[in-house]
Amino acid sequence: MLDLCRMAFEDNTAEGVRRMLRAALAEAPEDIRSSRYAASPGRRPFRGDGAGRVRFAAVLLVIVPDPWSAILMERTPHHGVHGGQISIPGGEVEPTDDSRLDTALREFREEMGVAVPRDGVVGQLTSLYIPPSRFEVEAFVAVLDAVPDWEPDPREVAAVLRWRLHPAPQLEQRAVGSAGRVPAFECEGRAVWGATAILLAEFLAVMRWGMGTA
Repeated sequence: MLDLCRMAFEDNTAEGVRRMLRAALAEAPEDIRSSRYAASPGRRPFRGDGAGRVRFAAVLLVIVPDPWSAILMERTPHHGVHGGQISIPGGEVEPTDDSRLDTALREFREEMGVAVPRDGVVGQLTSLYIPPSRFEVEAFVAVLDAVPDWEPDPREVAAVLRWRLHPAPQLEQRAVGSAGRVPAFECEGRAVWGATAILLAEFLAVMRWGMGTA
């Protein structure tokens, strides 16, 4: 990343980063967003390709300072089809949720033990269909002023992870169990792949575009 990125993620205030990301997430063109498919091996299935009932979910990608990082979680091994994987905190839409954003905020609070203020949310990424679980996921982005005291739910969260944004994470090929070698990011010695890597790739592309470094 260029010096502008270093300024944005080491020197700027949280409000400055919120302002930059809010504008970038609102204005980034489709060709920037679609570059996220570099994190997908082959053609990515779409919602209309699969059989069965589609389920709906929302996740919240929280950005924290010192150093600027995105918060991820390692799911416990027994946590459904995505057990043991690295993911963005979030979960399924409940009938009591008024919106997908409400789902993301509620799930983040339940999993991580931290309530993210609604005014900290700066925008969202492109919705994504996940074939193995038949989830259509809405991904929101928020920026916090400081790193909170996490109180993760031990039934769902094996570890809270920080994915550092400077220097820029690089997509690489990683061997991931039966999936073979797949496009993945590294986070604290773990491979981040699949839907999570696709969403993170879009976030990186939008962030770079917003700072003029794309």
